[in-house]
Parts: sequence; C-alpha cells; structure tokens
Amino acid sequence: MCTIGALAYEDETGRLRVFGFKNADNPPVGYWHGTAGGGDGGFRSLAFGLLAQTGINAGLNERGLLVVSSYFGCEDPSESEGPAEPGGGFRSGDIRGRVQAEALARCETAADALVLLQERFEEAEERSIGGSHILADKDGGLYAFEHHRGHTAWQDASLAGWAARSNQAFGLFAAAQARQRDEIVRDRTIRLRTAELRLDALARRRPPGEEAIAELRSLLASHAPDGGGAVGSICAHGAVHGRSNAPLPHDTVSSMIWDVTEGKMHYTLGQPCRSEWRTATLSGKGIYDAVFL
Repeated sequence: MCTIGALAYEDETGRLRVFGFKNADNPPVGYWHGTAGGGDGGFRSLAFGLLAQTGINAGLNERGLLVVSSYFGCEDPSESEGPAEPGGGFRSGDIRGRVQAEALARCETAADALVLLQERFEEAEERSIGGSHILADKDGGLYAFEHHRGHTAWQDASLAGWAARSNQAFGLFAAAQARQRDEIVRDRTIRLRTAELRLDALARRRPPGEEAIAELRSLLASHAPDGGGAVGSICAHGAVHGRSNAPLPHDTVSSMIWDVTEGKMHYTLGQPCRSEWRTATLSGKGIYDAVFL
C-alpha cells in the first residue's frame, strides 16, 4: 500500500548516515505513532501501526534496526467482491505486523531480521498477505525482502547504498505481475522510478543529514503531473490503482522518515503535501499521536 525505501552513505565528514522512509497509502483506517516494546517485550521501537493490523507496520528499534513494510500481490482489486465471509476483510490473514514486531523486539541487524522474516513467512504458506519489506541498520546493512503465498526472495542492497519498493517484487511471480492491468503496472513502475532517481542522486551527492531529510520530504509529497489521484503519484489523494488488494480509493494517511543514525522518526498526520512534520524520539513512552476512524 506504500512507497518505501532506505538510504545509507558516508557524508563529507566520513560519518555514516542511514535513513528510511514510507508513505502509508490506505483506504480509510485508524493509525498510531509511538513507542512499542521494551523490558520483557524486547528492544523498544519508534513505531507506526494501523489499527486494523496487529503489530508494527514500520519501526526503528533502539539498537538501530529499521523494518518497513508494504503490500505486494498480483490480485486485481477491480475483480474483488469484498470479504468472503463475516468478519473477513482485505487484511484477513495479515501477519506482517506481528512478524515485524517480533523482528524489532529481537533483532539488532538487518541480516538477523532477514533470517527471521524468511523463517516466519515460509512457515506461513497461504496464510499471509504478501509484502515487500525494507530492512536497514545503523551500520549500513540494507536488504529488500519479498514474500507471497509461502514463497520468499531477497536482495542485498548494502553495497548499492539504497533500495526502494512500490508494491512490487523483483524475485517473485514476474509473469503474474506482467499480466496485471496496465494501470497497476504503470503506477508501481512510475513510483519506483521516481524514488530510485532521488535515492541514487542523494547517494552520489552525500549531503548533510538535514538536506537528505528535506529531499525525502519532497519525494514523499510529490504528485503525478495529473494530480495526487493519478497513476504514479507518490503522495496519494484517492489513488485507485496499484496500492493494495482493496477496491477502494487510497490516501496517504501518514508519511514517515526515520533518521536511523540519530534515532528519530519524522512523521505527518495526513498527506505530506499539506501536513506539518512532527518528530519523535525513544525518550518518550507510549502513543504520541493516534487517528481513529
């Protein structure tokens, strides 16, 4: 349901800077930002969650591990008739948040989190909604992990220094993705290309942290030439193609940028093109902001 990514580079002073980002594109849904875990619950995290999803949708833990998720699947929402049974829903069988919460509570590096996610989603077989995940850590470890229907694939992007996804997978179901409607393919392809161009430029330029964050804010607030509801718009305003398996308009309900190096989460309540950015650290406890629908 999202455009996600991460970036790692040494700035001009030789300091390693690591950032992650996510636009949470959803049909109407409640959500929260705050801290999770700690104590007997494992490492604490600066986290984002959806009220309709158990666990953590994206987060940065106190050891410098970042885990960010997005939807992946080949279903055509226009062919969906909705939940098949009472109590069902478009998130039925979604264990992504629970698995990510476990990874953030237990793991210290992106490599360790990759192993845990592989184990959990291969065990899940048909039970889980598919996903693309970005895993990064404070030491520059960077992976993209994909899963669908019990199959998994991953990419080590540590040497490249950046990775992005926009609801597609590169190691799974290539033929099924190619058969999707043109609007879905174009939406995902345009968003990915837009993110990749910005990340590649940042990795080459190696700007100070404040400039990198400003560039990522600009990326997350960007629209397609025909507006926020059009194919390929990263900031979504009623987007209907390519975001999830739900046949409903999707809005960017929140944007997030994690400064992994500094241990901060910058976020919005609403679309980033018209919302104020807030900043959270692990010094607080509990829920910082919540939106109930």
